[in-house]
Amino acid sequence: MKFWMMVMFVIGAGANSSGTDHNGEEHKALCNLLKVAVWRWGTSGEGLSQPLRAALGRTIFGDPDGGSLETWGSKVPEDYDVVEKIHSSRSFLCGFPKEGGRYKRFKQVRWPGHSAPHDLVCLCTTGEGGYPVNGARDSSPVATLCEKTKEALGGGTKGWSNTEGEEEVGKAQIGKTWEVIVTECLKKGEKAGDLKSSLQEFKGKLVEKRHNAYEKQVRENMEHELVTLYTNRYQLGEGIPTEEDACSGSPPLGVCVMYYNATKIKEYTPWWSELEKALLLEEEEERKARSENEVDKDKKQKLKVPDAPRPTNQSQTPNTENSTAIFSILNMTSGTPITPPCSWLLSATILI
Repeated sequence: MKFWMMVMFVIGAGANSSGTDHNGEEHKALCNLLKVAVWRWGTSGEGLSQPLRAALGRTIFGDPDGGSLETWGSKVPEDYDVVEKIHSSRSFLCGFPKEGGRYKRFKQVRWPGHSAPHDLVCLCTTGEGGYPVNGARDSSPVATLCEKTKEALGGGTKGWSNTEGEEEVGKAQIGKTWEVIVTECLKKGEKAGDLKSSLQEFKGKLVEKRHNAYEKQVRENMEHELVTLYTNRYQLGEGIPTEEDACSGSPPLGVCVMYYNATKIKEYTPWWSELEKALLLEEEEERKARSENEVDKDKKQKLKVPDAPRPTNQSQTPNTENSTAIFSILNMTSGTPITPPCSWLLSATILI
């Protein structure tokens, strides 16, 4: 009886010790892709094609011109000071398209898909009241967010959301996310990974979000800018978006990133979309280079000068007939035999 009680206790303790890891798989895929991108970037993007260099600059720094890795991850960018000045700041930075919809009057210095580090901030910063690792809204007291505990991400009962009336709401939590998650993902891995496969793994975590109401409005009015921006959406992380809002840091909208691939302005398309295009261009250039090399090889083979013919066995064999004739002439002219006379010739002389 005591044995079974002990087994029950161990099983129960094990169940309580393994809480939910919110956005764990999404964080892992995004962080791994960023590490590979940093590896490919090197020191300053040296040796890269122009399209790939620009795409990696967007991915790592949010700027096609790139930047310095030594200074980039050292502190939280000042752009995040905006969280204390704008209503619904988390949705504004993580859930709305760049300068689209009802917030056009504000300068949107960061937006979903701005860069991989920014998306990590959206994906891994605790939300309202510490959601989703505050215990109140999660069945497990040991839940984690992006593989980090509540204490590692700033602790307490505050977080970054659309809540109004609090000074510098969320700034401390954003700072902790940058410190314990973003800077870690900006480090090079031990060895270079494959950029294409890492990107595909990341894309596998995206969930397409469409709304029938918007599709209907698009058919009725194709020039409606807000509708056009909102029709092609991809979500990374937990949350249930509405037609007009997403990723607010509070349930049910959740802690996530909402990407908008339908924007008509190239600079505002998600970084991963531009990275995918650059990799396709690089593959095409490599294919062309291989094809041109094959053509050059064929041309050289056709134009190759044939080697001089080697002497045949017939030309190398001594002409014995000529040698015999010359030998006979020498004998007749000199009167002295070059070789000793044969025995039968001596016998004939004696008989005579």
